[in-house]
Amino acid sequence: MENFNYLDNKSNGVGLVNGKIVVSVSSDDLIIAIKTMAGNDPSEAEPVFCRIGDAIRKLTSALSMPLADGTNWFNSAQGILDGQEIDYFAYLGYNVDQEEITLAVSRIPWAEQYSYFSTTSNNNKYGAVNNRTGADADDPYTNIGRFSATLSSAYDWTIAGTEPYRLIQRPIFETRWLSFDASFASVTKGNGTYSAKYKVVGRTLIWRVEFTFGSTSVMGSNAGLGSLPFTTTGSSTDGRTLVEYYDAGSTNHYKGCFVGSVFTPYNVIGSYVQVTTISSTIPFTWATNDTIAISTVAEEIT
Repeated sequence: MENFNYLDNKSNGVGLVNGKIVVSVSSDDLIIAIKTMAGNDPSEAEPVFCRIGDAIRKLTSALSMPLADGTNWFNSAQGILDGQEIDYFAYLGYNVDQEEITLAVSRIPWAEQYSYFSTTSNNNKYGAVNNRTGADADDPYTNIGRFSATLSSAYDWTIAGTEPYRLIQRPIFETRWLSFDASFASVTKGNGTYSAKYKVVGRTLIWRVEFTFGSTSVMGSNAGLGSLPFTTTGSSTDGRTLVEYYDAGSTNHYKGCFVGSVFTPYNVIGSYVQVTTISSTIPFTWATNDTIAISTVAEEIT
């Protein structure tokens, strides 16, 4: 067996050394484990190394964590996300009180210590940790990679695969472009269609939604944005997010923004451009193939 002990205090510890993330599903439970490159449990003879905080830590025993079915982990089975493939971030931490390496999973990529995670299992920022005994707010954590999984509305886990783009074996701080089931308030979907994507980059949420009207879709008064994959601060509802309204009949494009999450088309009033209330006839009479399109950056996930 190759000797990795020389890494004890010499490696910069970026990601795992002689280790990998292994993800599987058994009886609808999601299981996350750290294995050696050979696929074995870590041991004294075959350790896994990782820099956690300011120290190189050596893992010499089996480390895994099940996330059982039957729970809305990370709020991943909320209406707009249930059944959708989601990117999760894997972490190694160090529990100072217990003097042991811990394994954590979260939907957020930026955690550097235990206090960054929510301890509420159905919170978007929840951090699932294999052992919380004696956990301290300042216990260090380091991002070691990313994997994808799906939690259904029945709270059953599945994984679509472990291809390199789904299972990243290095620190990474952003998701892929992922889908969610968007909806607009006061808009009857009918046979219209939504296209909605989001991406987490560090603490920032980038998202876009487009709705194409069908023959049975109806625009209501004070129509506006529904739920997003994360709650955020800044730019989503304060008048800075641009909205485009497309009239397929005339091929004209109109602009607007959000005010308090309500779509507000621009209107020329006197010498200035102001906003007005959207309705079934504003900024035009809505019909088949007309669209509303939004694309924005929210400053910080909360």
